Amino acid sequence: EAGLSAGDVESAFANASFSVVLGIQSGSNLQSLANQMSLYSGKMKELNICYPFTSIQVYECFARNLVGGTDDPTELIYGGNDLLSDMLETQNKNALSHYYFARMILAYIFGRYELATEMADQCRKAAPMMRNQRLVNEIFYLALIALASADEEAKSESRDSAAVALKELEGWLGTSQWNFLHKVKLLK
Repeated sequence: EAGLSAGDVESAFANASFSVVLGIQSGSNLQSLANQMSLYSGKMKELNICYPFTSIQVYECFARNLVGGTDDPTELIYGGNDLLSDMLETQNKNALSHYYFARMILAYIFGRYELATEMADQCRKAAPMMRNQRLVNEIFYLALIALASADEEAKSESRDSAAVALKELEGWLGTSQWNFLHKVKLLK
């Protein structure tokens, strides 16, 4: 609202995008958030606001997939099109980073561990400078994917990967123990 009243529409929508993404991470009603994102993305398209537009589409698809609104809950399809093709065409590194992160989590949740591993690799390569806002969750899911996808031959290597991630997460405890301790305990 402050951005809109000051005439800074792009910042207003960027803040709205952050708000709904945080809502997803904090357990808010996914259907309600998906509906909000749909309204925001429609208005962004109307006003030709490009920066947060594609990223909000990613999280709208993410939320809808989690509530069962798609045929394949690990794909991010918006308006009948795979979001990845548009992102690759425009080289929107921020959106690509969000795309790979969201698909990594969806693939993990729905037991597609090979896809989750592939998305984790892409996520790390996509935009290293843009990962900081979700780095802890990325580290956490990388450990979960390593443990879940380990076959008998690679169990030792997977546990080593998870141990590295656990050590990184333990380092974050000093910044916000109440926010990260549950993730550390789950991995242990």
